[in-house]
Amino acid sequence: MGNTNPTRKSVLVSGPGRNPGQGTGFGSVRPSGRYRFGVPPALRDALGQGETVADGTVVRGAMVSEGWCTAGAPAVTLELYGSLRLKTGCEVLALRAHTLGEAGKVLLRAYPALGELIRDDATLRDHYRFSLNGLHVVTDPSKPLTDGDHVLLFSASVGG
Repeated sequence: MGNTNPTRKSVLVSGPGRNPGQGTGFGSVRPSGRYRFGVPPALRDALGQGETVADGTVVRGAMVSEGWCTAGAPAVTLELYGSLRLKTGCEVLALRAHTLGEAGKVLLRAYPALGELIRDDATLRDHYRFSLNGLHVVTDPSKPLTDGDHVLLFSASVGG
C-alpha cells in the first residue's frame, strides 16, 4: 500500500532563494527525487560518500545492511526541522520503518546526539512533534507508515 494521494508531491527541503517552511504547510511543493539525503556519519565510510547523496535508496540500503532498518519496511523520508537540523547537519534522512516510533529509533541510531528526543518506550519528548505528510501532527509512536510517507520532525517550542 503506497501513497493514496496521486497529486501529493514531496515537501521542499530547501532551495536557493527560498526559506524552509515557505509556502503552504511546512514547506512548498517540490518534485520528487530532488532531495539531497543526509548520510549519517557512521555510514559515510561504508558508502564512500560525503554528507549527502542524491539517491535515498543508497542510504536505505546501507541502513538495512547495517541492521538499522528492516528490509521490506515502508520507504519513507524523515525531514528534520529547526534545531534538529542544526544539531545533525541533516535536512532529510531516507529510511525504512513500519511506524513513527521505529523511524525515531532509526534516527537516533543515525544521530546519537539526538538522545533527548525519544523516550525508551519510543514516544517523543513533550516538546517534539511529528507531522505526517503535512496533514496531521502526530505523537503516537505506533502510527503506521506507508511507502512514500514524508515525516517532518520539529520542536513544538512556544513562539516558533
